[in-house]
Amino acid sequence: MSKLREVYKTMKTISIIFALAAVSFIQSQSSGAADAAARPYKLPVCAVSLEPYGGEHGKPRVFTHEGREIKTCCEDCQKKFTANPAKFLKQIDDAEAKLKEKARATKNVEVAAFEKLISEPGAVVLDVRTPREFAAGHIAGAVNIDVNDPEFGQKVTKLDKSKTYLVHCAAGVRSAKACEQLAYFDFPKLYNLEPGFKAWEKAGKKVER
Repeated sequence: MSKLREVYKTMKTISIIFALAAVSFIQSQSSGAADAAARPYKLPVCAVSLEPYGGEHGKPRVFTHEGREIKTCCEDCQKKFTANPAKFLKQIDDAEAKLKEKARATKNVEVAAFEKLISEPGAVVLDVRTPREFAAGHIAGAVNIDVNDPEFGQKVTKLDKSKTYLVHCAAGVRSAKACEQLAYFDFPKLYNLEPGFKAWEKAGKKVER
């Protein structure tokens, strides 16, 4: 009987361990799914300081709050957000409204119009693809700043805002994102190559390597 009791206790302990492991796994999966479904953060600046990421702070801190993705430039700003989320959520909403409004000024153009704009005084071609993509082939004279670089905001704010920026990526998605961010930083003259660099190549336009 004593051996049976020991076996029973062992089996019960194993069952409890498995049950706890299952609960932990389900919770982690649920948390991951919630993070994946979180409303994306659109601003090119810290949610608290409203300053561009990068510089001395490095990569932004990314976390979720009530189903929303939040980005701050440093740990201190993350703590400030956590202490008063309502204040900074309103700040984010106001800044996103500003971003949406200013992004309307961007003009989407096709290859022929983009090529014509390049020859105009003060025009700068801004290639927002990765450095690897840029090295594989680019428009002559283009400036390369990767829009997915955490320091994109820091880098573009150093550009001359009096110029006209002709922005492109490979297929038009990343360049649209870049134009939104440039508009947020008050760049007044923005043109987006809507079909992207692939269309430029397909049209037989000159590519520099």
